[in-house]
Formats: sequence, C-alpha cells, structure tokens
Amino acid sequence: MKAKTEIPVYLIERTAKKMRHAFKYVLKKYDKDLTTAQWVVIQYLLEHDGASQHEIGQNIYNDPPTITRIIDKLCEKGLTIRKTDELDRRKTNIFLTDKAHKKVKVLLPKIIEYRKKTYKNLTDEQIDQLASLLDAIYHNVL
Repeated sequence: MKAKTEIPVYLIERTAKKMRHAFKYVLKKYDKDLTTAQWVVIQYLLEHDGASQHEIGQNIYNDPPTITRIIDKLCEKGLTIRKTDELDRRKTNIFLTDKAHKKVKVLLPKIIEYRKKTYKNLTDEQIDQLASLLDAIYHNVL
C-alpha cells in the first residue's frame, strides 16, 4: 500500500487532468476558436476588467511571456484591448471588448452546466470543504 502522503497527490493530479481535458472538450464544442488558457483570462477579466497584464499573470499563475502570448491572441481576435494606465505609463491594462462579452453570454451557460455536472454528487458544504482543503495545500507548497 502506498504511503498516505502519496495517494492524494495522485488523485489531485488525475482529477485536475481529467477536468482540464473535459473542459477543453466542452469549450471546443461551443467555440472552436477559443483555448482553455484564453477562457481563463477572459473569466478573470469578467471580475477584474482593466487589470494589468502583470496582475492577470500572477492571479492565474502564468509567467509573463505566456500571459503576453495569450493576451496577444485575444487582442488579435478582438476579444480584449490593451490600454496604457493613466497613472503609470509603464503599466498596460487589459479590457474585454463587446465581442468578448457577447461570446461570454453564449459560453457561460454551457460552462456552468458542465461545472454543475462535475460537482453533481457533492453538497455545497462538501464543495466548500474541498475548496478550503485545496487552498490549504496550495499555501503549504513552497
């Protein structure tokens, strides 16, 4: 039998991979032009529109070159725009466009439906507990 400290890591990784794969499938089913990484940026901007590129990268855990590439693609697709910060010209803020908001209006109900299926056998209390446990593990990692 494996040590107790090894089993959860395997389960977390296995579940995360399966969830990423399933989410990618759901996203491709309804929008063939949007990647999971791009959706994560859009979702972050839904709550933090006008966030700096640096802030987005830090909060969705992507390095600066990766976040720059993702935002470049979103700008090319007309889903985001870059604006120089009025108070600090060294800073670039990212905003969702009307086109992005229209896309979200179509995709978000499908994504919510997917997430409900993912958590269908869990109570709200269990989901909160899971989030709390994963957050605690995250903060324990060096």
